[in-house]
Amino acid sequence: MNLSEFVQEWNGKLISVDGALGPDPYGAQCVCVVNEWCKEIGVEAFAGNAADFEFDSHPDCEWIGNTSANYPLPGDIVVWARSPSLPYGHVAIAEAGATINGFSAFTQNWPYGSACHSQAYTYAGVAGWLHPNVLTPPAPAEWESQVKWGRFGGTISAQPSANVRNAPGTQGTEVLYVLGHGSSVGFDGYVHWGPGIPDAITGQPDDRWFHVVSDNREGWIASAMVNGNPSF
Repeated sequence: MNLSEFVQEWNGKLISVDGALGPDPYGAQCVCVVNEWCKEIGVEAFAGNAADFEFDSHPDCEWIGNTSANYPLPGDIVVWARSPSLPYGHVAIAEAGATINGFSAFTQNWPYGSACHSQAYTYAGVAGWLHPNVLTPPAPAEWESQVKWGRFGGTISAQPSANVRNAPGTQGTEVLYVLGHGSSVGFDGYVHWGPGIPDAITGQPDDRWFHVVSDNREGWIASAMVNGNPSF
């Protein structure tokens, strides 16, 4: 579930401590919304009051202090510090469109007793925010910028079959499925990557990997397992 779906699911409802609909606003605190979001994205839940989030050494999140030059990203957990007007602090889930001047966030119990909704905020009282690491996309692999794209085809020359993997190379990759000897396969790109693999026909080392796009499946297969070559 992404943030838009989460907002659509809970907008106008009350979330209690156990994630169920709460008929009583006293049981539907701002922390409940954040912990429901954590559950959806696979992040460890928070304990304690909202203000305690600032001091929580969370294994799944990075703490980012509020300054005049930064702003939260969508899905970040914004934390208000304790103050005379907020003795327990406050937390909310940042939405898209934040700037250094203000932001919108999904929360409940702000104003007091309100159900889940999007709320406009300034940075007054904001200590910072926690960025869930799962929301950071992985950096592109080194090989991705080296792929040459274009259509070509071939047949599986390996006996009795060849592995199709989730990325080029045999180290640290996962076998997605296998293709049997003689199978016709379509490709839309290739990359030179890793040590050469002995060709199934010639026995010569070949370091190319072909990107499979056949039968509504995709993946990477060693060129050494294929009878066929790109013309580009």
